[in-house]
Amino acid sequence: INPDKKENLNESDLAVAAEIKLLMDSPEMIWSAVDNGDYLTAAQVFLFARHIHTNLTFQSNAVCHLFPIIERQWSSILPFYDTILSGCLQLMGDGSHIFGAETYNEENLFEELNTTKVIRAMATIILLKGISMKDLFMEFLGLRETSIKKKIFAEEHSAKNHIRNTIISVV
Repeated sequence: INPDKKENLNESDLAVAAEIKLLMDSPEMIWSAVDNGDYLTAAQVFLFARHIHTNLTFQSNAVCHLFPIIERQWSSILPFYDTILSGCLQLMGDGSHIFGAETYNEENLFEELNTTKVIRAMATIILLKGISMKDLFMEFLGLRETSIKKKIFAEEHSAKNHIRNTIISVV
């Protein structure tokens, strides 16, 4: 902007431009956080983007008509809600995609979950879904129960295979 030439840009126009810029940068920030398994940061950016979208939508109807990119960008951000939640549920359930989790071996039937990541995933679910702590812990225990049952009833852990392997080792 040429300082000698006064344009019709006031503070509210600059604020709208800054909000649109933040909305444009949000998907990349969310993807980066999700790729790093940092669902809490992803949720915070998602909620901030939702706040910006709501502010731009209700600020003035003219803003959305002048900048149709606002609605298109929000449409690209909205699916992250499900992506973030499903990542949290997977992490809380079995933790199979957590970096630093122990891999399966014969002596240890259960993976060691990274406690900090699980707690952050739980905080993310509370932020996004707004559920109570009791409901969250019930969901967590249900997911862990399902994960344990899958491991117990997996083909390589069945009683039939154990008996067969014992017989083969004796013979």
